[in-house]
Amino acid sequence: MDVTGGCTDPPPDFLLLDSPNEGEAGTFACPFDGCDGVVCGSAQECHIHLKEWHSPPYACAGCEAYFAAQPALARHVKATGHQKWVCAKNGCELKGFEFESHLEYRKHVIVSTSHRSLGQRDGTRYPDKVTDPDETLSEGSAEDYFLCIEPCCCRYLQQWTERMYEVHVKSHCHVAAIQEEEALRRKHLSVEELEQKREARRTFLCDVRGCPQFGKCLATSHSYYYHIQTWSHLFPVEASVPKKDDDDDFWLQPEARHCTVHGCLQFGRRFTTETIYQRHIKSVQHLRAACRQPTRSSPRIQRVNRRLFVTVQPADEGDIGEDADDEMGDYDEARQQQPGSASTAACSSSTEPSSLPNTPSCMPPLTPDPGLASPSPSRPRHELFLERRNRQLEEEVQRLQAQMDWLCRQN
Repeated sequence: MDVTGGCTDPPPDFLLLDSPNEGEAGTFACPFDGCDGVVCGSAQECHIHLKEWHSPPYACAGCEAYFAAQPALARHVKATGHQKWVCAKNGCELKGFEFESHLEYRKHVIVSTSHRSLGQRDGTRYPDKVTDPDETLSEGSAEDYFLCIEPCCCRYLQQWTERMYEVHVKSHCHVAAIQEEEALRRKHLSVEELEQKREARRTFLCDVRGCPQFGKCLATSHSYYYHIQTWSHLFPVEASVPKKDDDDDFWLQPEARHCTVHGCLQFGRRFTTETIYQRHIKSVQHLRAACRQPTRSSPRIQRVNRRLFVTVQPADEGDIGEDADDEMGDYDEARQQQPGSASTAACSSSTEPSSLPNTPSCMPPLTPDPGLASPSPSRPRHELFLERRNRQLEEEVQRLQAQMDWLCRQN
């Protein structure tokens, strides 16, 4: 922008230097205090220096903060976003009108007929200034610039130089925004819904209810456009199955989500959410209390369970393992080979080494782990577990059916 107003003369009091030193002849020196040694090469540079450093006040339109010079104000505006949005488009009916925010100004640019000649997606040069007549963002003359006019791009309506604009149109953010804009247009949304979708794409906001990231703004364009293609975003939970992980039924259904296993440390406790309850019934302590094998039991738990299943259950029920039957058979054969030896002598010689296996009648009774209960769960508990599992499977079938219906509608 030409700040000289077409004048080729330097401002008043600027001194024209006539020096024999090379490069100093024909330059201008600033006469203001604090600018000793500042030299401008032309009259235009003198006007720019005067406007940026010696034309107060330099006040922010957003927070009314004052600064010593224009560069400090420009850094403040860039860091905080406090900018005065004024339309300066030649021929616009609202030229000179100050908007409250960038969002209001952007709506004006989209709706107004005088702003519809902003160019195509490949960029167009503009001789008129679009925003900020106070030049709170200008850091020098900008005769030509480019605007990003892709509505879904996060850099929408941002000014660029020609070189930086060429870099921007090849970036992932701009290319993905073009594809997303075409996808939104194919959905035939209303004007309000389309603008809401565009605003969400510009701010990387997840706007799908039921998605785990609903209401959150992602950090980068890569993470956002990857997220909107994930299964959890395309098939949100609330769209197919009512949400279970809440405490709405905590007072309405007092009998729900109780631990009913007597040997469990959490027996009688009522869990607030379904997630915590499911985590508890799959825990090791709950499974041990109910005498159900965990999915991935440790070697110690396997040894303890093996000992309990061999010693606690009676032999006439046929539940003793094959290893115990083999040991009993070997012991009977050894007793037949020694008819003169008494059974009490075999049991009394506990201090002498013996190759024969100890029988259950001779060995001391094993002490079960106090944390483990009876290995045979009661039938009502087992039925409750099966009923709860059936409900979970039915809900899963409903969710899959809703997803299949959605895919059929898309095709």
